[in-house]
Amino acid sequence: MTRKHKRLKYKYDDVRSFKDGRAAVKRSWRSGGHLWGFIDDNGDEIIDSQYIDVLDFHEGLAAVNGNGGWGYIDEDGNEVIPHIFNGDMNHK
Repeated sequence: MTRKHKRLKYKYDDVRSFKDGRAAVKRSWRSGGHLWGFIDDNGDEIIDSQYIDVLDFHEGLAAVNGNGGWGYIDEDGNEVIPHIFNGDMNHK
């Protein structure tokens, strides 16, 4: 594990592998919940931790679960497909 990766593990509860220049990160809150966001190659949080669950970026889009359903965002965090789809995205 690199020094940079250790630093990210300290800041976040989970850091997934980088895909398309972005890595999903999970942050826990004092209230007991946790939310997902994304960081770039420099470790900068570019999409705030605001999603219940996320899938990795692929071809510039990532599926995210927020506001009661699944939708898609682009690499800048802009909603491309509204969060209206229910169900399991089966990403395991």
